[in-house]
Amino acid sequence: MSTLTKQQFYETLVHTWWPEDKITTFNKCRVLVCGMGGLGLEVAKNLLQNGIEQLTLMDSKMVSYEDLADFYSIVADSKEEEVIGRNRAERAMIVLNGLNPFAKINVKDGQVDSLAGDVQFLKEFDFVICTEHSLSSLIDLAQICHDNNIKFVASDMKGLSSLIFYDMGEHKIKDLNPGFKEGCSIKDIVNGNPTKIDLFPDDEFNKEEGMNVHQNIVFRNVRGMTELNEHKAVRIKSKIGNRVVVDLDSTNFGKFELGDGSAYFMK
Repeated sequence: MSTLTKQQFYETLVHTWWPEDKITTFNKCRVLVCGMGGLGLEVAKNLLQNGIEQLTLMDSKMVSYEDLADFYSIVADSKEEEVIGRNRAERAMIVLNGLNPFAKINVKDGQVDSLAGDVQFLKEFDFVICTEHSLSSLIDLAQICHDNNIKFVASDMKGLSSLIFYDMGEHKIKDLNPGFKEGCSIKDIVNGNPTKIDLFPDDEFNKEEGMNVHQNIVFRNVRGMTELNEHKAVRIKSKIGNRVVVDLDSTNFGKFELGDGSAYFMK
């Protein structure tokens, strides 16, 4: 069992630069993933690693030798003969259980075709994600999800080809920082408290008038001062010319190393 507190665990997640209220909303989503093939297992894994706390896996198929080629991790530390013939969702739960110590994972044995007749069960979820299912089996399910404001995603992979359909229902998308690029190249970082960051003067993001004081930023792919890559979002204290000052004590961090396109300054 992990010794991390829930807050400490969430600070290690990929999406820690999201606003705190958005992280909480995402984590509390109730998600049903149907189809525990290679794609479904990857979807479930990513959801758990990003903090989803209520996840249900559904599959009526049993693990076959063909499945082992798609998701070898389903075997984990077991022998193949101990896995073959087990329900894919049940076996996936064993593999996924350790990814998020605060998540509750349930398993439902059944087929997608049966979900269209079980509206009350579907209403237990905020998201329904289906993989490896035919179009005919998804049409009624997609309509029921739409009518009940349940977000619906269907996806599949065929060799090098893939497809995805999603219905998020009625929703609004708000760009909190319109016109900004996602990143800005860093020219130099000066250790200290606060930390001083020099941007390249020709960078389009640097030219934007809207990069304001109190805006939150995160760092990715920084060389030398690698502590920044795992650090949570920090706030801009001031910006004068090409220099940005952020509310961060980097006195004991490594020394920044300039790399061509390897360091990015995220909004």
